[in-house]
Amino acid sequence: MRVPSYADAGCRLPPPPLAFPAPRVYIPAITSNDWFVGEWVLPGPAPFGLRAGLRGPDFGAGTALVSRHEQRIVGESGLEARLAHIVEPAIEDLGFRLVRIVLSGRDGLTLQIMAERPDGSMTVEDCETVSRNISPLLDVEDPIDRDYHLEVSSPGIDRPLVRRSDFERWAGHVAKIELARAHAGRKRYKGTLAGLEADMARLKLDAPPPEGPDTVLLPLDGIAEARLVLTDALIQETLRAEKRRRREPDGAEEGAGDSPRDLT
Repeated sequence: MRVPSYADAGCRLPPPPLAFPAPRVYIPAITSNDWFVGEWVLPGPAPFGLRAGLRGPDFGAGTALVSRHEQRIVGESGLEARLAHIVEPAIEDLGFRLVRIVLSGRDGLTLQIMAERPDGSMTVEDCETVSRNISPLLDVEDPIDRDYHLEVSSPGIDRPLVRRSDFERWAGHVAKIELARAHAGRKRYKGTLAGLEADMARLKLDAPPPEGPDTVLLPLDGIAEARLVLTDALIQETLRAEKRRRREPDGAEEGAGDSPRDLT
């Protein structure tokens, strides 16, 4: 059960309005330090994103989710996969893309949902919007049998790579890749992304074997985890892309799907 009340330990919520015509409930959003950011609302119809038909049948690891956006090639398993099945349609209804879902033992139990706009951006206000809309949905579905904290965030600079386009968009940057099954005798690789070749990710190895190739091709459908490595070049490129987005007028579509390197 998601922790929803200012009476719960570790959370402080703003008090409800002093005068209102009917009982109100607090819809929490993104957390900031020990405060929830949200609003008191009148009980009534479900907020946008909570709709009939989202509850699906039980499914196992590896089940593909239907997506209006580019489908993820790296996903979750077990309970995290069920959580993705619950929230991804609502996240897409809001115009965002689900990146990853992570359950961790931080603060007792934390459900972290990483999301982004199609252009890769994600503001604090965007996080609030997603959180406000999926919180009631998670309360109805109640997929976690203990108290937990919900955290909606951007993927971060050292982001997970979960879609085919991620491996093209971030070509030239260092990544760590772990395979579900060993390839050429190993499962873990680190190197510079060098684009795609058919259904394979090309990686220029940081430390190639003495008599082996310095570049490998890794099957996209065999990737269990992939993430960018934080470097000075990655930080600088991300900052340049963010400055470009801030200069664009509201609602501008140009460059929404471009590589960050094209936004300088």
